[in-house]
Amino acid sequence: MTSRSPIHPRTFVQVIVAFGVVLVTAALIAQLRAAKPHETPAFLVEGAEDADDPGAEIVSCERTLPGADEDASGDGSAEPTLLGRVTSSRVLECPEAFDGHLVTYIGEVIGDVLHRDDGAWVLMNDDDYALEVGPLASHGEFRGYNSGLSVWLDGDLPDLVTHPGGPDWRGDVLQVEGIIHRVDPRDGGGLTIRATDAQVLAEAVPLSHPVNRPQAIAAGLLSAAAVALVVFERAAARRR
Repeated sequence: MTSRSPIHPRTFVQVIVAFGVVLVTAALIAQLRAAKPHETPAFLVEGAEDADDPGAEIVSCERTLPGADEDASGDGSAEPTLLGRVTSSRVLECPEAFDGHLVTYIGEVIGDVLHRDDGAWVLMNDDDYALEVGPLASHGEFRGYNSGLSVWLDGDLPDLVTHPGGPDWRGDVLQVEGIIHRVDPRDGGGLTIRATDAQVLAEAVPLSHPVNRPQAIAAGLLSAAAVALVVFERAAARRR
């Protein structure tokens, strides 16, 4: 029976050094994330001030909503009245309750503007990244998931969109009025808002990505340390 050769003390040193480097790197990354420059565009506040009664209660489907085509007499002859402001999360919770209602919706136009002969389709997000803190790439602060609704902008309303949002742009923030369609045949049966009126609350602006100097310095030092370790290991191998 052959005995196992003892582990060389140098191996223990290498393992301890590698473990220490991992711990130091993890701590350094956490510190660099905390020190990341955070720029909140000023128009996020200015745009909110332009909203129609921004402090009003968001309409919820927890209470019974009136029929979209019902009037006070119940004969269904009246046009739908404005229900109030909705959010994508509440509409997605119970789309059947909002189906056919005229609502107000506020969001940032993102992605592409899909022009058609009589209007255009857009995606409007109303999450924290759209209305509060801006795109994730500009600040690195996680605030939940992306959420929004598909919106049809009728007639000349697409002309209000100067630049949709993306990693380097904060898109136009619009306030639209339109009717919710739970199953919209013009969108392949999707949940949409058909907007017939809109206004710009905040114009699109490019986003800056400030250089994180501590992170750049740390990256340079770690790269130099890695190169030095490789050179040292090869020199030690030659001596052996």
